[in-house]
Amino acid sequence: MPERKILRLSDAFPKHPGKIPCLSCEASLLNINYGKNKKIMDRCRKLKEYAILIAEIRLWLDKGFPLSAAIDRAVDVCIEKHVLESFLAKHRAEVRTMVLSTFDQENHDRILKEHSEKIGFNHGKKQGKLESIIAITKKKLEKQMPVKVIADFMEEPEETIQRIADTIQAHPEADLDALCQLLHPSDEM
Repeated sequence: MPERKILRLSDAFPKHPGKIPCLSCEASLLNINYGKNKKIMDRCRKLKEYAILIAEIRLWLDKGFPLSAAIDRAVDVCIEKHVLESFLAKHRAEVRTMVLSTFDQENHDRILKEHSEKIGFNHGKKQGKLESIIAITKKKLEKQMPVKVIADFMEEPEETIQRIADTIQAHPEADLDALCQLLHPSDEM
Protein backbone atom coordinates (compact mmCIF):
# COMPACT_ATOMS: atom_id res chain seq x y z
CA MET A 1 0.00 0.00 0.00
CA PRO A 2 1.36 3.46 -0.82
CA GLU A 3 2.09 5.94 1.96
CA ARG A 4 -0.85 8.15 0.96
CA LYS A 5 -3.90 7.46 -1.15
CA ILE A 6 -6.80 9.72 -2.09
CA LEU A 7 -10.20 8.05 -1.71
CA ARG A 8 -13.10 9.51 -3.66
CA LEU A 9 -16.70 8.82 -2.70
CA SER A 10 -17.65 8.97 -6.39
CA ASP A 11 -15.47 5.89 -7.05
CA ALA A 12 -18.04 3.81 -5.17
CA PHE A 13 -20.71 4.55 -7.79
CA PRO A 14 -21.10 3.69 -11.48
CA LYS A 15 -19.61 6.17 -13.95
CA HIS A 16 -21.82 7.93 -16.47
CA PRO A 17 -19.75 9.18 -19.43
CA GLY A 18 -20.22 12.87 -20.10
CA LYS A 19 -21.77 13.52 -16.69
CA ILE A 20 -19.95 15.29 -13.87
CA PRO A 21 -20.98 14.55 -10.28
CA CYS A 22 -22.67 17.41 -8.44
CA LEU A 23 -20.77 16.65 -5.25
CA SER A 24 -17.24 15.48 -4.71
CA CYS A 25 -15.88 14.16 -1.45
CA GLU A 26 -12.24 13.17 -1.03
CA ALA A 27 -10.37 11.76 1.93
CA SER A 28 -6.65 11.15 2.38
CA LEU A 29 -5.84 7.65 3.59
CA LEU A 30 -2.46 7.51 5.32
CA ASN A 31 -0.56 4.26 5.65
CA ILE A 32 0.40 4.00 9.32
CA ASN A 33 2.10 0.63 9.08
CA TYR A 34 5.52 0.59 10.73
CA GLY A 35 8.17 2.01 8.39
CA LYS A 36 5.70 4.15 6.40
CA ASN A 37 5.08 7.91 6.64
CA LYS A 38 8.26 8.48 8.63
CA LYS A 39 7.69 12.24 9.05
CA ILE A 40 4.31 11.68 10.69
CA MET A 41 5.64 8.86 12.85
CA ASP A 42 8.57 11.00 14.00
CA ARG A 43 6.14 13.75 15.06
CA CYS A 44 3.76 11.43 16.92
CA ARG A 45 5.51 8.99 19.21
CA LYS A 46 2.32 7.19 20.29
CA LEU A 47 1.29 6.55 16.68
CA LYS A 48 4.75 5.17 15.93
CA GLU A 49 4.59 2.91 18.99
CA TYR A 50 1.12 1.71 17.97
CA ALA A 51 2.56 0.85 14.53
CA ILE A 52 5.37 -1.05 16.27
CA LEU A 53 2.81 -3.03 18.32
CA ILE A 54 0.84 -3.97 15.20
CA ALA A 55 4.05 -4.92 13.35
CA GLU A 56 5.03 -7.10 16.31
CA ILE A 57 1.64 -8.84 16.24
CA ARG A 58 2.05 -9.50 12.51
CA LEU A 59 5.54 -10.88 13.13
CA TRP A 60 4.17 -13.47 15.59
CA LEU A 61 1.31 -14.29 13.21
CA ASP A 62 3.87 -14.89 10.45
CA LYS A 63 5.63 -17.31 12.79
CA GLY A 64 2.41 -19.34 12.91
CA PHE A 65 1.00 -18.27 16.27
CA PRO A 66 -2.79 -17.95 16.57
CA LEU A 67 -4.04 -14.36 16.78
CA SER A 68 -4.69 -14.30 20.53
CA ALA A 69 -1.24 -15.74 21.30
CA ALA A 70 0.40 -13.35 18.82
CA ILE A 71 -1.25 -10.41 20.59
CA ASP A 72 -0.08 -11.62 24.01
CA ARG A 73 3.50 -12.16 22.83
CA ALA A 74 3.57 -8.80 21.02
CA VAL A 75 2.32 -6.98 24.13
CA ASP A 76 5.02 -8.70 26.24
CA VAL A 77 7.75 -7.74 23.75
CA CYS A 78 6.55 -4.15 23.53
CA ILE A 79 6.48 -3.80 27.33
CA GLU A 80 10.03 -5.20 27.49
CA LYS A 81 11.15 -2.67 24.82
CA HIS A 82 9.31 0.21 26.58
CA VAL A 83 6.92 0.61 23.62
CA LEU A 84 3.58 1.87 24.99
CA GLU A 85 4.84 0.31 28.21
CA SER A 86 2.63 2.00 30.84
CA PHE A 87 -0.47 1.89 28.62
CA LEU A 88 -0.06 -1.79 27.72
CA ALA A 89 0.69 -2.77 31.33
CA LYS A 90 -2.44 -0.98 32.56
CA HIS A 91 -4.84 -1.82 29.69
CA ARG A 92 -3.62 -5.21 28.43
CA ALA A 93 -7.12 -6.79 28.34
CA GLU A 94 -8.70 -3.84 26.52
CA VAL A 95 -5.87 -3.76 24.00
CA ARG A 96 -6.27 -7.49 23.39
CA THR A 97 -10.03 -7.10 22.84
CA MET A 98 -9.55 -4.06 20.61
CA VAL A 99 -6.94 -5.74 18.44
CA LEU A 100 -9.03 -8.90 18.15
CA SER A 101 -12.05 -6.86 17.01
CA THR A 102 -9.87 -4.81 14.64
CA PHE A 103 -8.54 -7.92 12.96
CA ASP A 104 -12.07 -9.28 12.71
CA GLN A 105 -13.14 -5.95 11.21
CA GLU A 106 -10.35 -6.14 8.63
CA ASN A 107 -11.50 -9.61 7.62
CA HIS A 108 -15.09 -8.41 7.45
CA ASP A 109 -14.03 -5.43 5.32
CA ARG A 110 -12.15 -7.74 2.94
CA ILE A 111 -15.14 -10.04 2.59
CA LEU A 112 -17.48 -7.07 2.12
CA LYS A 113 -15.17 -5.64 -0.57
CA GLU A 114 -15.06 -8.96 -2.43
CA HIS A 115 -18.85 -9.25 -2.24
CA SER A 116 -19.30 -5.67 -3.44
CA GLU A 117 -16.92 -6.27 -6.34
CA LYS A 118 -18.89 -9.38 -7.31
CA ILE A 119 -22.16 -7.44 -7.21
CA GLY A 120 -20.57 -4.65 -9.25
CA PHE A 121 -19.20 -7.14 -11.77
CA ASN A 122 -22.61 -8.80 -12.15
CA HIS A 123 -24.31 -5.42 -12.49
CA GLY A 124 -21.76 -4.49 -15.16
CA LYS A 125 -22.49 -7.72 -17.06
CA LYS A 126 -26.23 -7.03 -16.94
CA GLN A 127 -25.69 -3.42 -17.98
CA GLY A 128 -23.45 -4.51 -20.85
CA LYS A 129 -26.00 -7.08 -21.99
CA LEU A 130 -28.77 -4.47 -21.94
CA GLU A 131 -26.61 -2.00 -23.86
CA SER A 132 -25.91 -4.65 -26.50
CA ILE A 133 -29.59 -5.55 -26.81
CA ILE A 134 -30.54 -1.88 -27.14
CA ALA A 135 -27.82 -1.16 -29.72
CA ILE A 136 -28.69 -4.20 -31.86
CA THR A 137 -32.43 -3.54 -31.56
CA LYS A 138 -31.90 0.07 -32.64
CA LYS A 139 -29.87 -1.03 -35.71
CA LYS A 140 -32.40 -3.70 -36.68
CA LEU A 141 -35.31 -1.24 -36.30
CA GLU A 142 -33.48 1.21 -38.58
CA LYS A 143 -33.45 -1.60 -41.16
CA GLN A 144 -37.24 -1.97 -40.71
CA MET A 145 -36.94 -5.41 -39.11
CA PRO A 146 -40.10 -6.42 -37.16
CA VAL A 147 -39.90 -6.72 -33.36
CA LYS A 148 -40.78 -10.43 -33.44
CA VAL A 149 -37.90 -11.17 -35.84
CA ILE A 150 -35.49 -9.13 -33.68
CA ALA A 151 -36.64 -11.00 -30.56
CA ASP A 152 -36.17 -14.37 -32.26
CA PHE A 153 -32.77 -13.32 -33.63
CA MET A 154 -31.59 -12.14 -30.19
CA GLU A 155 -33.29 -14.99 -28.31
CA GLU A 156 -34.98 -12.48 -26.00
CA PRO A 157 -38.66 -12.28 -25.00
CA GLU A 158 -40.71 -10.35 -27.52
CA GLU A 159 -42.12 -8.15 -24.70
CA THR A 160 -38.59 -7.06 -23.75
CA ILE A 161 -37.70 -6.13 -27.33
CA GLN A 162 -41.08 -4.39 -27.76
CA ARG A 163 -40.45 -2.28 -24.65
CA ILE A 164 -36.97 -1.37 -25.93
CA ALA A 165 -38.37 -0.58 -29.38
CA ASP A 166 -41.09 1.63 -27.87
CA THR A 167 -38.52 3.50 -25.80
CA ILE A 168 -36.21 3.99 -28.81
CA GLN A 169 -39.11 5.27 -30.93
CA ALA A 170 -40.35 7.57 -28.14
CA HIS A 171 -36.86 9.00 -27.63
CA PRO A 172 -35.10 8.98 -31.03
CA GLU A 173 -32.52 11.55 -29.85
CA ALA A 174 -31.48 9.53 -26.80
CA ASP A 175 -28.03 7.95 -26.71
CA LEU A 176 -27.29 4.47 -25.35
CA ASP A 177 -26.77 5.64 -21.74
CA ALA A 178 -30.02 7.63 -21.76
CA LEU A 179 -31.94 4.66 -23.17
CA CYS A 180 -30.50 2.39 -20.47
CA GLN A 181 -31.60 4.89 -17.82
CA LEU A 182 -35.09 5.08 -19.33
CA LEU A 183 -35.41 1.30 -19.41
CA HIS A 184 -34.29 0.74 -15.80
CA PRO A 185 -31.90 -2.19 -16.31
CA SER A 186 -32.79 -3.71 -12.94
CA ASP A 187 -36.31 -4.27 -14.27
CA GLU A 188 -35.04 -5.88 -17.46
CA MET A 189 -32.56 -8.44 -16.14
